[in-house]
Formats: sequence, structure tokens, C-alpha cells
Amino acid sequence: MGNLLTVNLGVVDVVECTEASGLAALERSAENRSIIEVKRGCLIATLAVMGSIIALVLFDWMMPSAQMRALPKTATDKQEYFQGFNDYVRLIKASLPAEDYEKYAKNLGMTKRLGSGELSRKYVNLGHGDAPEWWDPPRADETTYFEYEPEWVRFLKFRDGAVYYMDCSW
Repeated sequence: MGNLLTVNLGVVDVVECTEASGLAALERSAENRSIIEVKRGCLIATLAVMGSIIALVLFDWMMPSAQMRALPKTATDKQEYFQGFNDYVRLIKASLPAEDYEKYAKNLGMTKRLGSGELSRKYVNLGHGDAPEWWDPPRADETTYFEYEPEWVRFLKFRDGAVYYMDCSW
């Protein structure tokens, strides 16, 4: 009948074509093509997933946290420290006019002030051993916003034109 040229995963086969061998060669060629298409499809899907993950990580790394974005426009000298995942600590310090302290608390959804007889008062003055040098919050006072639950605390303090925010989970 003639010769049939098939490609078998990169190897070119020349097969003498009879009706039976021609049909078998075409079936092998179709199987190999479908295997290659499946492999190519998996590769494309894998690359798409990996690209999406890399894009999300870069976006998260470059995008300021919600707490930083909540700072009023008048804030300057913004600094942020974040460490951890499930057990984490976030520290923020920024220069802020005194009149915008309440606005920042509102933007963070913080409404509860620290009471003088608060049982959990010790948590509001927590230090952080790995904190950067710029982290120097004042002691808690009646202007301190404070939220506490077992294994989680956050506070907002203000002193001398600087706002201090800590969110910590353990």
C-alpha cells in the first residue's frame, strides 16, 4: 500500500503500510497524541496555579496591611513589624496628630478603653522580645484602646505625637 510516517514521542517511525498495520499505526499515533495533549494540559494547569500563588504572595508582600491602610492620611513615619502566622505579632508605630488618634481607633473598629480596674491590664503592657528598636510604646493609661480574649490581645496607645498599635495572638 505504501509507507506511513508516524511520530512516536519524538521518534519517527516509517511503517510499511498494509491495511492492518496502517490502522494499528494510526491508533498508536492517536494514543501518543492524546498522552502528549494530557501532559501539555497538566503542565499548563500547573504553571497557571504556580503563577497564581506567586502573584498572591507578591501582592501580599507588597500590599500594606489593613491596619496600615487604616491610618489617617495625616500619619507619617509609618513603621510596621509582622512575625508569625497562627501565632503572630503585628506592631505599628506612626507619627500622628493628637486629633486623629480617635479616628484611627474608629478605623480599626476599636471602641473599648482600658478601665483602671481591668483584670487583664497586665496584657496591655506586654513587651515583645523580638521587637525592633523603634518599638517603644508608653505604659497603658485611660486613653488606651484595648481588646482581649484568651490567647489574643490588641491595643492602641498614643504618646508625644506617636501612635502605637499591637495585635498579638499566641
